[in-house]
Amino acid sequence: MNELDGIVASDPADAASWALLGRSAVRFWKERSAEGKEAGWLLGDAKQDFDRAMTEGRPAFTAASGGAARARSARPIAWAATALFGMTPESDVEKRALLLLDARQAWEAVLAEDSADPEAAVAWARLLVSRSRGPEAAAVLKPALADGQGGTEALEALDAALPVPRDRMAVFTSMGPASETPALLWYRGRTAAMAGDATALTGDHEAADALFRSAVDDMLRASALRPDFQESARWWASVATANQGWCRWWSDGDVLGAWPFFLEAVRLAPGARMDRLGANQSAWFGASFLIAQLSG
Repeated sequence: MNELDGIVASDPADAASWALLGRSAVRFWKERSAEGKEAGWLLGDAKQDFDRAMTEGRPAFTAASGGAARARSARPIAWAATALFGMTPESDVEKRALLLLDARQAWEAVLAEDSADPEAAVAWARLLVSRSRGPEAAAVLKPALADGQGGTEALEALDAALPVPRDRMAVFTSMGPASETPALLWYRGRTAAMAGDATALTGDHEAADALFRSAVDDMLRASALRPDFQESARWWASVATANQGWCRWWSDGDVLGAWPFFLEAVRLAPGARMDRLGANQSAWFGASFLIAQLSG
């Protein structure tokens, strides 16, 4: 922060440095607060820095022409307006509306130059989600995710934007192979498993089985690409495989057809053998019940 202080002292009209100074103050506030230290004064400093970024940045943004110049001058305004929106009491409806408009104009200028900019996409999407504009937020996130640049923050933002798993699956399936990072495979696999559970409840076991199969494939690929994903990915693969068995059991009474899936679920993650996903029972329950039926 001392280095930034020096920059804004030598060039008080540098909106980007004011915005960065404000963001640094917010980060420091979060760190001190997490440690139980007094840090409220840092938010006051941050607000002043963001106000200054808005004051210094507006003329440059208004005067800028050309995509690159507009994007460059818009970025400090975008960060400052987004932060100030969150700092402004909900009772101040007019000010929040103006800040939201500033943020929209600025983020759209940034993303017009590079729609796959992950940092900008996540920041703007989070603000949209806070205003209950989930589908718009998902559209903002999609280019970065489709380009394989989204990362975990973008995937978490997509979760928040589209809380219904089937809606998220529609976004995932519209992307090409370039999107398939290990993180996206994990999130897509989890989403497919959750969508499969919801679909099974409707009685469409064939469609549910396809979603569970997709979940297993994605989780095993994520596990192979990222060893640190292995434990959680194999858990999801295991419960999804168990649900494939239950789909056969409930759809046409194919009890014997369910048996290999229960065994495979236990093999994938022995520790998950008693775990269940949503409406269906665990692999262990299915295997035990099947043995009881056949031996009875």
